[in-house]
Amino acid sequence: MRTMGRVTAMPVRKVALLALVAVLPAIVPAQQRLSTVRVHVPAVVRNNARADTLDARAEALYGLKREWRSAAQLHRRAGQLRGDDPRSVQSFRMAAWMYSAAKDLGMARRMMVSAAERAAGAGYLEQAAGSYVDAAYIAVADNDIGELPSLLRKTRLLVDGPLFPADRRASLLERIVKAPQIAAAWEGTR
Repeated sequence: MRTMGRVTAMPVRKVALLALVAVLPAIVPAQQRLSTVRVHVPAVVRNNARADTLDARAEALYGLKREWRSAAQLHRRAGQLRGDDPRSVQSFRMAAWMYSAAKDLGMARRMMVSAAERAAGAGYLEQAAGSYVDAAYIAVADNDIGELPSLLRKTRLLVDGPLFPADRRASLLERIVKAPQIAAAWEGTR
């Protein structure tokens, strides 16, 4: 360092460093440590992703007759995972058809009723009514006609409502009258 009279000259770097050290205690507390950010993925998203995987695994089994029951179970689990998501209707319908193909008509009917209930809950009246009629056909195939009145009463409530499209009502009624047992039970629901 050179002395020039009473003032000591310091290199610019040292002066800057000393200035920084002098104000550092005031700067450090002003800086906040960032908190950990957690991303919350709703259970519905996680469950739907898992359900998509289960549905895909089930579809991969369609070509193997001995695996149809497994495919049905995968679709059923997918439908349950989806909860109130409208896509649960399709999962339950596919479970019903796979149980039907595996000759478990009781489970097929229950899955079709689950599909109908989910569709009705989501406001898909046509899908709900169609699924109830499909469940009625499965019940007839299983010789379980005791279920017909209940299934067809639920169908009638949907079909006779003001929001049900007239053209869809006609096509659904055509399906009902094609099967004598279902037609007779349908007349009994009036």
